[in-house]
Amino acid sequence: MKYIFILLLIFAILFLFFKDKFVKQNDNQSIIPTQQLSITNKEDSKITNTQTDFPQQQIIAEGLDTPWAITFLPEGDLLVTERSGRVRLILKDKGLQVSEVVELKEVEEIGEGGLLGIISNPLEELI
Repeated sequence: MKYIFILLLIFAILFLFFKDKFVKQNDNQSIIPTQQLSITNKEDSKITNTQTDFPQQQIIAEGLDTPWAITFLPEGDLLVTERSGRVRLILKDKGLQVSEVVELKEVEEIGEGGLLGIISNPLEELI
């Protein structure tokens, strides 16, 4: 038992002695680069429009509470689930107008749980 105590004491002293040296060494290293990158080859600097085109973002509805899943209806409208248990209808022609289709009272939004998925029936018109 005496040897274990002495060994632990030696490790503690070594740790306290060398701890500051490691911290000071890592403080000088920066995560943020100090120099800006530049392109030196002119052929590499030619960027076509397809490389800079990013998908355009557009708000299609507001006032939703934790929207989770979306399904498209045949007319182009959207059904959106909210994790709290509501299913909302977003009409294609009405823009940002949202109307409630159904609210499932049994659904509990706990953590990442709740009403998650939805799918429309493509054969609905045949029924």
